[in-house]
Amino acid sequence: MNQLELIKAVKETSLSLKTVHTFTNGDVYTLWNNGEIKYGAVNLAIEEIRLNEDMVTYSVILYFADRLLQDDENNNNIQLDGSIALEAILSLLQDNYNIVIEKPYSFIPFTQKFAD
Repeated sequence: MNQLELIKAVKETSLSLKTVHTFTNGDVYTLWNNGEIKYGAVNLAIEEIRLNEDMVTYSVILYFADRLLQDDENNNNIQLDGSIALEAILSLLQDNYNIVIEKPYSFIPFTQKFAD
């Protein structure tokens, strides 16, 4: 699977979820600060591409963002929604595109604010 095919697969998979309304790829800060994001949003950032004779290995970061309110319950709910969405994306990529996803992988809560 080449880089464009990977991006397309992650985009189609992400947008198939009812909690995801926007997909972007590239620099998360530039893309999500443009003010035109519909939340929940998923961003694919490809960190590294490794090639060998018969396999391409990608190291990626998948971000999930949603609008945060200033209370802990909302924050916890969004983090839960995000981890569920990301887990579903990874599972669907394995099932529908035969992408091998190495485990363990981790979810890191993303709590920074965007310009909108």
